[in-house]
Amino acid sequence: MEAVDTTYLQTLGIPLVAGRGFEEGRSADILVDSKGPQKDAANVILSESAVRLLGWRSPEAALGGTVLVPEEGQNITLTVIGVIPDLQFYSARQPHAPTIFTVQKQGISTLAVRVRGGAAPEVHGLIDAVWRELFTDLPVNREFLDERIERIHRAELRQGIVLGAFAVLTVGIGCLGLFGLAAFTTERRSREIGIRKVMGARTADIVRLLVWQFSRPVAAACLIAWPIAWLGLEDWLSGFVNRIDLNPLFFLAVGIAAMLIA
Repeated sequence: MEAVDTTYLQTLGIPLVAGRGFEEGRSADILVDSKGPQKDAANVILSESAVRLLGWRSPEAALGGTVLVPEEGQNITLTVIGVIPDLQFYSARQPHAPTIFTVQKQGISTLAVRVRGGAAPEVHGLIDAVWRELFTDLPVNREFLDERIERIHRAELRQGIVLGAFAVLTVGIGCLGLFGLAAFTTERRSREIGIRKVMGARTADIVRLLVWQFSRPVAAACLIAWPIAWLGLEDWLSGFVNRIDLNPLFFLAVGIAAMLIA
């Protein structure tokens, strides 16, 4: 279970898939109050993976359902009032943890503050002032959520940059090779081209002849590269929780691009 407050969804901008969010005025939404013991019943919000784990067919079917959770020697009855999407606060390779969100006004160790871009320095000063009044000997530890997410995915971003750089380098080397091959072939077949021109061949016919000669090795290279790339990408994408499905159109588009470059 994840302890939050009634403004958690609004602060982080999390949409509801079904049902409603927590409301401050409803005592049934609060499991642990700031001045009272833990209750034996409360309303909760589930993540989509928690809905599937608990056996409901859809988020709508989970609304109004109950979950019995043993905790500290008593059974707590949790009633589902809402469902939210699975949240990815950690690495994109880490599976979503089925989560039950409960409102608890005690024991929360993290405070999330939604700040307008221009007001960030002023809000930082206010937070520091309040922190120094409450905890004089402890330094404040704060960070922007988008910076935290960027740091978590930094390895994948760097890998993408490196792969992109190598791809550009490979295409450049391939273009140099094709340019050399075209110059060599044209020079070697200059007499043939002259004879064809004398015999009435048009420039377009001669260009088509040479292009076909260059296209055959490119087509053969595509036929060899496609299955290797498919297997490599499938293996790489399998490590991510949320991933795209490979489409043959991607490989066809790359093959057409290779032909145009050639």
